[in-house]
Amino acid sequence: MSSLVERYRACPCSVELWPARTSEQARRLDETLEVLRDLAPAFVSVTYGAFGSSRAESLELVARVREVGLPVLAHLAVAGHSLEELDALLARIGALGAAGVLALRGDPPLEADEPAQHLFQGRHALELVELARRRTCLEVAVALHPQGHPDSVSLEEDLVHQATKLAASDFGVTQFFFELAAYESLVAALARRGARRPVIPGLLVPRSLRQLERMGEMARVRPSERLVRVLSDGDGAGAREVILELALGALREGAPGVHLFSMNQPGVTAWLLEQLAAHYPRGSSFTQSSCDGKSAVTTTPARGSPVLPD
Repeated sequence: MSSLVERYRACPCSVELWPARTSEQARRLDETLEVLRDLAPAFVSVTYGAFGSSRAESLELVARVREVGLPVLAHLAVAGHSLEELDALLARIGALGAAGVLALRGDPPLEADEPAQHLFQGRHALELVELARRRTCLEVAVALHPQGHPDSVSLEEDLVHQATKLAASDFGVTQFFFELAAYESLVAALARRGARRPVIPGLLVPRSLRQLERMGEMARVRPSERLVRVLSDGDGAGAREVILELALGALREGAPGVHLFSMNQPGVTAWLLEQLAAHYPRGSSFTQSSCDGKSAVTTTPARGSPVLPD
């Protein structure tokens, strides 16, 4: 089993950070790093800008997280890079002490010029998965989309592609979602297509109804009626509770852990880590799902076992 996935046995939540671009973002990032130093999530993932736009900042943040003493899953995108550049970046990520890489296709920058398009069109994350397997000892994760990738032609075609990626990797991390059924359906659909690696649910705590609608539209993710209702009332605490219930539901259904897209928000990050730790003390157990997604009430392995057996 993946050593990063194994770390969910100690803490049920991992956290995503992104490099700061302004002084205010830098302040929030510093505060969030202090939270993570104190509460020790399973691991920390570090994002990577379109076409390598945050390359230096991302690598610097990988180094900072390692200095804090936490394992790192470094994002890396195929788009905008030749295979030679990707090879060099993988070597650099490994040298910085990262435990793994999240292989992404990546998106083109909003103002990509025509010559840059050939470095985006026709590229797929699977290229990076295969390269990392050949050239490094890094663990390899892939991104999954419970409600389909925004650029997909059809959900069936997208599921076949996602299953191929997951089968070639160590584990997958999903895009955020707001209905537990979306996660359950994805895991079952991937299993039917032969992909039985662990699937980690990604979670986002929206701060406002406007943010929920904007990000949901960009990612083609449907918000839950309950979340819309509490955010319409300006109930930020209620929104956090909705996402906590979603996280606990995923863990009960057999998720090894959950991955928080923190948006470098120290308060929300600390709250969710503390709440999950209270429900799942270090070393506790949980009920795991069986391979077909049905409840397997007789199995209670230590939390951190994969959603589906390898």
